Amino acid sequence: MSTYNKNDVLANTLFSIARQKSSVPFEVCIVDDCSDVDPEPIIRKFIPDAKYIRLKKRCAFDVMESYALILASKDSDILIKQSADVIHGSIDTIEKLCNGVDTKQICMAAVSNTNPPHDVYKYFDKYLPNLFKQALIGRKRSKPGKSQTSYYFFLGAIKRSDYESLKCTEGPYCDVILGNELIENNFFADYSKKIVGFHQDHSKTTVPCSRIDTCNLLCFSRKRCFKNNWHSFKDYLKEK
Repeated sequence: MSTYNKNDVLANTLFSIARQKSSVPFEVCIVDDCSDVDPEPIIRKFIPDAKYIRLKKRCAFDVMESYALILASKDSDILIKQSADVIHGSIDTIEKLCNGVDTKQICMAAVSNTNPPHDVYKYFDKYLPNLFKQALIGRKRSKPGKSQTSYYFFLGAIKRSDYESLKCTEGPYCDVILGNELIENNFFADYSKKIVGFHQDHSKTTVPCSRIDTCNLLCFSRKRCFKNNWHSFKDYLKEK
């Protein structure tokens, strides 16, 4: 996972990972994109042996995805990508994700928005049913369907060999580029395992992009550029 200024929600996420019961050996790899406050003390508190690097200069989404294979052990055969603000919904999430992966099939968790206390990990088992209730009435972030493979980075697993086969992994790329590559190569997002995750509401951060003038893909950064000019946005869509 990568993180940037999400220290307030990071404890809950890491606790949900640290409590995982899995017959599959796994490691936790975290990249901090030069947050205002170094999250390493929080990381070491919950996952002391996590592989961690902190960038000296903020790179944003342009290159953050590129660190996935740099930190992961060479003999790992499955990669689980997740957002730093997503709580695992059960103690066997990792096991289920790994068991659900197949060739060109990403095993996905259905992730819903919730707003738990930042220290909910202190009484996690007691509060977990409330998170499920919030998920039922909250807005779903991930929905079944092939076109939703781009959402796998919320909480999803993919075969390492499949991941390395994607052309975009040969150089700097972002979530949007990765998602587009998955769709073009006929990857499928499988939600049938009934794995759930909870996305914690948090303060929004501006995400700069150095390639916004050269990239042809539509993303949230580009939408913000057209926010005050709807007509030019519609013209842009027609051109594409």
